[in-house]
Amino acid sequence: MIAPTSSTAFGSFWTGIRSQGAFTGQRVMAIVDGNELDLLLDGYQLKGKILICATIAVSRSVSKDASWGMDEHEGADLERGATRFEGAPRAVSDRAVMDTLDDFTRLNNELVNTKRELTRVNARTNELNIRLKEANESMETFVYSVAHDLREPVRMVSAFMERLDREYGATMDGKARTYTQFARDGALRVNTMMDDLMTYYKARDIGITGSADLNALTAEVIQLLGLVIEENEAEVVAGPLPKIEGSPAAFRQVLQNLIGNALKFRSPDRKPSIRLEAKGENGQWHITISDNGLGIPEGSLDQIFKLFKRAHGRSSEGTGLGLALVKQIVERHGGRIWAESTMGVGSTFHMVLPQDPVHHKHLGPDEN
Repeated sequence: MIAPTSSTAFGSFWTGIRSQGAFTGQRVMAIVDGNELDLLLDGYQLKGKILICATIAVSRSVSKDASWGMDEHEGADLERGATRFEGAPRAVSDRAVMDTLDDFTRLNNELVNTKRELTRVNARTNELNIRLKEANESMETFVYSVAHDLREPVRMVSAFMERLDREYGATMDGKARTYTQFARDGALRVNTMMDDLMTYYKARDIGITGSADLNALTAEVIQLLGLVIEENEAEVVAGPLPKIEGSPAAFRQVLQNLIGNALKFRSPDRKPSIRLEAKGENGQWHITISDNGLGIPEGSLDQIFKLFKRAHGRSSEGTGLGLALVKQIVERHGGRIWAESTMGVGSTFHMVLPQDPVHHKHLGPDEN
C-alpha cells in the first residue's frame, strides 16, 4: 500500500506512464507488512501491460530490486487517486523483464528503421516529382515550339496551292486540280491538328475550382450546334443533370465533343437521337450520353481515348484528339470515362464524377 503522504506522487507517476508510455525515477513511500519502505519507481507501458520496477530500501544497509506487472485496468483506481493495488501484485522474473526490454528495444529499432525508410522514400518521391515537372515543362515547350515552327511552312503550302489553282486552274486537267485540293486539305488538317494539340496541352492547366451546371452547359452546346442539329433533324434530349465541382469551360468542351461526335458519326438510315442522363451512385454522379449512330468497333473502344486515334480510321473526320482531351479533363476532375457500343445500333459514353458537396442533391429544374 502506498503511504498516504505519497499518494499524490504515485498518482502523478501512474498518469505519466499512461500518457507518456514510460515514467522513471519517481520516489514514493510504501507500507508493506507494517513496514514503511522507501521506493524508487520506474514504470513502462508495453503490450497493454504496465511494468513497474522498484528499488526497495529495506533498511539503511540492505536494498533489493523488485518488479510487478499488471493489466492496465488493474491500475484504473490508482489513476483516479486510490493508494492500494487491487489483489496481490504478481512477481515478474528477471527473465521476463529482460524479454520485455528486448521487445521494447526491437520495436524501437524497427521504428527508427521505418522512419529512415520513410524519409528515403519521401526524398525519392520529391526528386521524381521535380523530374516529372521538368519533363512536362520540356514537353510543353517542345509542343509549342513545333506548332509555331510548322505553321509558317504549312501556311506557305496552302497559299501557293491557292495561287497555283487561281493562276493555272484553267489549264489544269481534273487530276491536277484533285492533287492541289488534296494539298490544301492536308495543310488545313495539319493546322487543325496543331490547334487541337495546343488545346490538349493547355487542358492540363485548367483549374478544377468553381461550379459547373451541366444543364446550363448542355443548353449552350445545343445552341452552338443548332445548325448541325437542324440540318440533320436530330433530337437531343437532356434529363435533369447535376451541378458538379469543376471548371465550366472544361465541361463545356467535354459536352461539345461528345454531342458533336454523336452528330458527326450518325447513321445514314435514321435521324440522330442523343440522350443525356445522370444518377447518383455512392457519392458520385454517373452521367451517360447515348446515341443511335454508327457505333464503334469493339477493338477500338480502348483506343479512342488515346492521342490521334480515331474509331473509324483515317477516312473519318477529325484529328483524333477530341476524346483524348475529354478523358484528360474528366480525370483531372477526379473522374473516369469509358464507352460501350454496338455496331449499327449506337454508343453510350459513361462518365463518373465526384458529387459536389454543395450541390449533390440538385438535378436541375426537375429535381428528383
